[in-house]
Amino acid sequence: CRLAAKLRHTATDVIFSEVLDDQISVMKQKYPEVQVIVQMDSNVADQVVLGDEQLLRRMIRNGLENSFSFAKSEVEISVQKANGQSLQMCIRDNGPGLNAEALASFGKKRRTRTLKTEGSERLSVGLGSVIMIAIAQLHGGSVRIQNRSSTVPGAELTVMLPLRASA
Repeated sequence: CRLAAKLRHTATDVIFSEVLDDQISVMKQKYPEVQVIVQMDSNVADQVVLGDEQLLRRMIRNGLENSFSFAKSEVEISVQKANGQSLQMCIRDNGPGLNAEALASFGKKRRTRTLKTEGSERLSVGLGSVIMIAIAQLHGGSVRIQNRSSTVPGAELTVMLPLRASA
């Protein structure tokens, strides 16, 4: 894959929290009515992911954009170390969650469609989750989506990325 080869040539040390903070600021400006709660473990604030900063920025932006656009009033973002070697970011919203079709088609190219939420519409070309998964996989990571629970409405997106090995 040409993109994977290009990634190896452009890989740099990326401080994940800095990229995340930047994208959260963008979302706060775009969705000022949505409250943002960020929980970042102190031991991950300066953790480094080896990769392409622009691709990681795009992956984070796509995940945040989905959560913010469907949230009724709140998005919660948590970042922590997982298994000592990975970074785990969870983005949770209090929107309507996903129906069975949306869960099944996550990560698969879909037709363009208009998504309706309470009082608003937005166009989806069906590529956001495909792009997020491709970027995570290029960096040795993964992405998954699920509904929060039967008692807590909303969706939960989890991104796992390997941390740069210490020298």
